[in-house]
Parts: sequence; C-alpha cells; structure tokens
Amino acid sequence: MKWISKNRYLVLMVFLAVVLRFAFIQSVPVSSTDDQIHYMVNSESFLTTGKDVSGTVSPLDILLFKYPPHESMQAELPYFLEMLSFSIFGMSFLSSLIPNLLLSIGTVIVAYFLGRELLGEKSGLMIGLITAINPWSIFIGRTAYEPAAATFFFLLGLLVLLKYKKWQILISIPIFYAAFYSYIGTKLIFIPFILICLLYTYFFVNKRQFIAQYSIVFLSAILLVGFFFFQITSDPTSSRLNEIFLPNNEFIPQHVDILRKESIPSALTPLANKLTVYKDLVLVNTANTLSPLYLFMTGDYFYSQQRQGLFYMIDALFLLLGIIGVYLKHKKVLVLFSSFFLIGLLPQILHGGKEFGNFTPHIILVISTFIFLIGYGIVFFIEELKGRWKMIGGAVIVALYAFSLINFLYIYLTVAPIQAGIFNFPERVAARYIKESSKMSKVTVLASDPAVAYRNYIFYSSSYTKGTATEINNALSKRERDNYILPNVRFISCTGVTVDPNDTVVQEGRCYLKGSGKSRIPDLANTVSSYTIYNDRLCRGIRKNLFQILSMNSLNVDGLSPQNFCKKLITE
Repeated sequence: MKWISKNRYLVLMVFLAVVLRFAFIQSVPVSSTDDQIHYMVNSESFLTTGKDVSGTVSPLDILLFKYPPHESMQAELPYFLEMLSFSIFGMSFLSSLIPNLLLSIGTVIVAYFLGRELLGEKSGLMIGLITAINPWSIFIGRTAYEPAAATFFFLLGLLVLLKYKKWQILISIPIFYAAFYSYIGTKLIFIPFILICLLYTYFFVNKRQFIAQYSIVFLSAILLVGFFFFQITSDPTSSRLNEIFLPNNEFIPQHVDILRKESIPSALTPLANKLTVYKDLVLVNTANTLSPLYLFMTGDYFYSQQRQGLFYMIDALFLLLGIIGVYLKHKKVLVLFSSFFLIGLLPQILHGGKEFGNFTPHIILVISTFIFLIGYGIVFFIEELKGRWKMIGGAVIVALYAFSLINFLYIYLTVAPIQAGIFNFPERVAARYIKESSKMSKVTVLASDPAVAYRNYIFYSSSYTKGTATEINNALSKRERDNYILPNVRFISCTGVTVDPNDTVVQEGRCYLKGSGKSRIPDLANTVSSYTIYNDRLCRGIRKNLFQILSMNSLNVDGLSPQNFCKKLITE
C-alpha cells in the first residue's frame, strides 16, 4: 500500500490504460479484418499441425522470411503472438485481441519511463497518461493489427539504449529484432531509427563511450535487414518492394503521359517529367499526412472513427507548446524528436503508386513523437503558470481532456461499430448463424469468394480443431471451387451451382438466388441486407425486428443466447 500511495499517479495511469483497453472488449471492435484472419487461421494451423494451412511453411520458415503461398508478405511476429494466445486461451475472436491489449498497456508504461529518461519525472507521467487516453492508442490496442507491437518494441529498444551501459546495451538487439518482425510497414525505417538512437545515446547520453557495443547493435541490424532483402528478392512472388514509391515506379510515366496529353504543347512541356511528377506526388502524400483535418478531426478509412481524429483537438495546442518547450529547454531531445518525425513520415510518403491516401499504421513513429511533445507541452504550460493559476490551469486541462475522452468513447463504442469501415460485423453474425444452424440441418453458403468466406467462418466459429485440421488445410491449400466443406456446412460460389432445396441457404448480398421464406442479416451502416437466409430453421417462429435497435450486449455475438441472437441480429 505504501508503494501504491507513493506512485499513485503511475498507478492511475496504468489503471486508465487497462480500463480503456479492456472495457466492452467482447463487443467492440465488432469483428476482425480479412488480413488479420489470415494470421489467426495460420497460427492455429501452426499450433495444430506444425505447418501453415498449405502444409509448406513452418514457424521457423516465417522467422527466415518465407511466407505462406497465395498470400501477400505480412509481418512475422504476429503469428507467434497469436500462437501463444491461442495455446493458452484457444482460438477465438477475443483471444486474438489479447496480445495487442497487453502490448498497448505495456506501451503506456514504456512511454512513461522513456519520457522520464528524456524529459523528467513529471513529463514521463504526463506522456504516459496521454498515451493511455490517446484515441489512436486505444483504437489500435483493441485490434489484432500489427502496429501495436511495432510501437511497443521500437520504444522499448530506445529505452534500453538510454538506461543501460556497457554490455547490457546488447539487450536492445532482440528487442529491435522484435520491432523489425512486428510490422511490414515500418521495416523501411528500421535502420534509420536504430542509427538515430545509437548516435543520440553515444554522443549525448554516454558521452562517446561504448563504441564497441553500439557498433555490434548496428551491425546486427544491418545483418538482419540484409538477410531480409536477400530472402525476399530470391522469391519475388512474395515481395512487396513494388509498393515502395520511387521515381522508377511504373505509375510515374503513365501520369506524365496523361499530363502532356491534357496540356497545350509548348516549350514548357518538358517540365512535365518523371522527377517533377514524383516530387508533386510525394508532396501531396506529405501534405495529406500532416493535414490537421486528418490528425485532429477525422482520421482515415482504416481508423474508421470518422468524427474523431488520431488526436484530440486540444492536443494541437499542447503539441505546439511542446515543440516550443523542448526547443527552449531540451534542444538535444528536440534533435531526437525531429529525426524521428522525419523518418516516421517515410513509410507513408513513399507508399503508393496508383492509389494515394493516408494509412495511419504507416505513421506510428510520428504519432508516438507527437504524443511525447503533447505530454511535455502540458507540463511546460502548467510550469509557466504562477500561484493559483497553476491549479486553475491544471483543472481546466483535466476537464477538457475528460470531455474529449468521453466524446471519443461515445463515438468509438456507440457510433463507429455500426458505420462502414474496415470491420465487417455481418460476417461475424453470419458465422454464428451458420454454426448454430448446422446443428439442425445442412447449410449451404453462397459467396462471391468462397475461400475468404470459409476462412472467416473457421475463425469466428472456432472450427479449427485437430479433428478438422486436415480437411480445412486441404480445402484452403487446393483452393478448389466446391471443396470448402465442414460437417454439415459447405461454401460454394454464387454462380453455376445447384442447391439442395432442403438445405438452409445463407447467401451473400452480392449473390442472387430466388426463394421464399427469407430472413436477413442486415448491414448496420445502411440497413440493406449483407446476407439473405432461405429455409431459416434456427430463427423460425422467433419474432424479429424489421431493423434492430442495438445495445452493447447485442454486439457481443458469441455471448447471446440463440433466441436473443435471432431476435436482435436477424431480421425479416
């Protein structure tokens, strides 16, 4: 109790982080994404069979940058995090979120210690608190998406370099390796980040000592990245190097041709060339990334909150004050933060080609840098106040952030779950319906892409077991049109199929099958049907709403009784 009393602000910070990440976690987020479900099913296959669903890739292969066939290159560490969670809790939607929930809370603690090392005790507490309540940090920490792990390990690696000396510095190597394995989008900044951290700690922290240890850390990073590029270039089918937007990108000459065709020929026509077009598009990407509208008000499609930015609007003021304060009192730290900001932009401004737009996971280092500046800006502002104004100013700041947090929680918990975005709630509802219906009759699922629908069903219904592993892996590896089957359930293409009239049929909205006795699974964003159900035996006779008025409990699909499931989530 004495320790808790002495560290009450630290305890409050961690308590807030835990509550904001675990509250209503069975209901929000409402589902996972297709990309993440690839991780989940392959992770369970690794646990059960020792190989991925294709039977060709082992966990060791993943560490050696060899990836499951027929899938784009993804980060490596998430497989192992999900394997650990599934080995303890079993494969389920909830257990898939546990690694990031814990890592997100860990990031709050690391941010506190890192802020304390760089800017002092008060700043560390404030930075940890801002990390705990930051909208993006809460959002990403409650998903299974990779940036949560990458953020944790990048910051932890820097913290180790700041705190440890002599041969303890080498502890940072496995931590930085974990950062590299965490997320494909930040591999681009791995070497620059480590180099900046090493230079800062060598010159400003340890005063030109431990050159051998720092050299070993840097050499280990070079070896890892070199091996990574060797592996992916030897198998170009799985490489994503073409996603790096460089002047030789195939989109550039196409864009130059369009510009020249749509302009009057003149002596100035050569100005429309590859370099000028590339420069313009990089500047557009940079401007989009730094747009106040994006950062403080709307976010992007991935973030999908629509009415809430990655930061609170009040954060803009303290971000500015933080920059001023660090410039006035911690110029060396400002150099560090400025370097992080500049390299943190690279994954976004160098990503694209045919399509441009913000993708928030790419700028996690920018977000972390801004959070540190915001936290310091609040401390700087309060310290500049005198007398009773210090207490008044603190109270006003607490009130503004409390209001901002409550408003974000309202949007995140009650508005965003039923808006269009990256999550697909009807898929999760359909999986529960199919699983329950298969206990009563045979179920045929008509899908535009039966392989994706089959994989999603396996995950949401927790159907991957030792008994079904061979059947599931054969189906997903052979990728045959009518081979996606499980006991009493089959997934087939929309077109050119024959359906047994006695089967319960679950049909995607993009498929068209004539029949009677229809029930529906609506798309909550626009009230149209995402799925149509024929021969509905599960919910027949249960009075259903024309359109459901949802509660938080309704979003906990797996926690509803069959009767409440039908009543709340299935419509006529």
